[in-house]
Amino acid sequence: EMAKCPYCAQWKTAFENMVMKASGLKAIIDLTEFWVARTSGSDFICLHGPGECVGDLYLVCADNFTRNSATPWAWWDMSVCMQANNNYPNIPGNIQSCASKTGLDYSALTKCANGALGRKLFSDSINYCNKMNVHETPTTIINGVKYVGGSFNSLKTICDAYTGPKPSGCSNADQVAPFKFYPVNDDDTNTVSILNSLLLGNN
Repeated sequence: EMAKCPYCAQWKTAFENMVMKASGLKAIIDLTEFWVARTSGSDFICLHGPGECVGDLYLVCADNFTRNSATPWAWWDMSVCMQANNNYPNIPGNIQSCASKTGLDYSALTKCANGALGRKLFSDSINYCNKMNVHETPTTIINGVKYVGGSFNSLKTICDAYTGPKPSGCSNADQVAPFKFYPVNDDDTNTVSILNSLLLGNN
């Protein structure tokens, strides 16, 4: 994942509408987002500039705060607010409002993002992507199968991979229109290349 990647934003919008809103799907997936960037000494270098690094730091902190909480999907909701539906150019300016909208403590997130914990979480995420040889975004790994650019029908891919009783949201998976990217003039990089990482597993 990369906070200000336009293709990541397109993928996230599609995944939110296709998978996360499908009845019962949240109950059968273990979804983790990892962040693609580079380090140089003590500095982070992000493809779409320093503002992207700020967004990445806040989102790794949101994930850390909420994953084992009473609101385990709040990190995802915050990321959707910040990135999806063409909101990604507003990062980092939309972080506080998205934290508030999703019920997260902006002050606590800021302390994390600006501190040692945020740096460690971001570094660990970058290292994991390097270990998995994920350098293009969006990339999804579903039950060990890598889809560079994302699965064209993530709902069907997940439903087919899940070995337990299928939730009702899987019933029409075959009929979902496939996801397609649309071209974007990526002003931050002067390129249209795709560069994100999101990993999925079933319970």
